[in-house]
Amino acid sequence: MITLNNHIDSVKQSGTVALADRVRQLERQGKRIIPLHTGDPDFNTPALIIEASARAIQNGLTHYSNSRGLTELREAISEYLKIYNNASFDPGSEILVTQGGIHAYFLALTSIINEGDEVLIPDPTWMSHPNIIKLVGGIPIPVASSGIENLLPSIEDLERKISSHTKAVVINSPGNPTGEIATKEYFSQLMQLAERHDLFIISDEVYDQFVFEGSGFCSATSFPEAKHRLILINSFSKTFAMTGWRIGYLAAPKNIIDNALKVSQSTITNVVPFIQKAALEGLTNKAVWPEVEKMRKQYEWRANEVMKLFSNSKNTLISFKKPKGAFYFFIDIRKLNWGNSEQTAARILDELSIAVVPGTVFGQAGEGYVRATFAAADELVLEGFSRLLNIASA
Repeated sequence: MITLNNHIDSVKQSGTVALADRVRQLERQGKRIIPLHTGDPDFNTPALIIEASARAIQNGLTHYSNSRGLTELREAISEYLKIYNNASFDPGSEILVTQGGIHAYFLALTSIINEGDEVLIPDPTWMSHPNIIKLVGGIPIPVASSGIENLLPSIEDLERKISSHTKAVVINSPGNPTGEIATKEYFSQLMQLAERHDLFIISDEVYDQFVFEGSGFCSATSFPEAKHRLILINSFSKTFAMTGWRIGYLAAPKNIIDNALKVSQSTITNVVPFIQKAALEGLTNKAVWPEVEKMRKQYEWRANEVMKLFSNSKNTLISFKKPKGAFYFFIDIRKLNWGNSEQTAARILDELSIAVVPGTVFGQAGEGYVRATFAAADELVLEGFSRLLNIASA
């Protein structure tokens, strides 16, 4: 019998995509569902970005283009990283435009991982982090967070999981599903850990523009002394509400980009040039950035309103804290006694008509939690959380 790729046997289908499919099915049956399950901004892509893409199509940018990405886009990314990350990346050799953040992460891993290499990942984390490690022949090593008050693994716990096979550490800040942010001190300790054990650090920063007041943002790439071991993943999806456009980038030392370029050329050839022009418009047109700030402020307004609902409720059975960034609440449902995370999420969908994601989709440490987004319309967020808090009242 002909066998299939055994790496894929260990990869789970996307729990969020499967849930979204079920929600669509229920909606086709006429049921109204409050969609707090998806990480897709409810805002439209800014009109200036759409217009730039349309102009590019009309001007004939519908053919092959530079496999590294348009020169002007890579230069704009380099400038963005100087301004926001205090980081220096050569646009000619240290930046690669990719087919979204997932593709950037895949290219990073294929560039550094050999069969059997281990990669430390936070638990809970975005499900693509462990899945793609498995796809490229590596072994994900989950490191549990410290609990609801600290949703990042401690440096000490990370160090305890390091073995002779450990190759890299993944950090996601601001984090999905937790909304947690790594402080400058945390990153400093992480750099020291990587130096002691000669590890790469893969930093997923796709929510970097959605940080809430008082939290502060620090990029892993703002430590120039560690640049030789830093790999940055970023995307235009969240910043400019461009999730369906599928464009992101990888920033890393030249030898890693050289490897990643070979894989990218062999899998996608190049990113669609008129989409690159759209991303360029977002980065360089000053009239776009007030719209980004408007989105950030609206996300924070929603988070604050949910926290008001929480503090004013008689709820004693669920708990959560305001996220520091991104647009998710990670909700502790252990006192609710509706079963495990999957059973609880199913009951919330069936009985309350609210779609939330079981915490176990994001790792074993997610048991006892569900994730609910506030990247939905204001009225849906407030109605959904009101229902949750009412059902969980004493």
